[in-house]
Amino acid sequence: MELCEKSKINELLKNIREEKGLTREELANKINCTRQAVYKIEKNITQPNYRLLCRWFRICGWHFVASKIEEQVFDIPMTKTPRKKSDQEEMSQ
Repeated sequence: MELCEKSKINELLKNIREEKGLTREELANKINCTRQAVYKIEKNITQPNYRLLCRWFRICGWHFVASKIEEQVFDIPMTKTPRKKSDQEEMSQ
């Protein structure tokens, strides 16, 4: 488990989006936000709320459990988990 500081979460989110091969606009459509919101999060201008963070990770095929969310730190296990077929079908709807 690796601890991600608030100032580093943006880099992680950008990397997993790019790893999935999604543009900012494609990701924004999938997680129900704007392309500009994705840009601001990746540039560390704003921070994602918990629900947006969960959707971002899920869409990109990552699983995390935030056992402790504070102002400055997210506790995020850095493991990629295989997706179940039912999860993929749910996201495509």
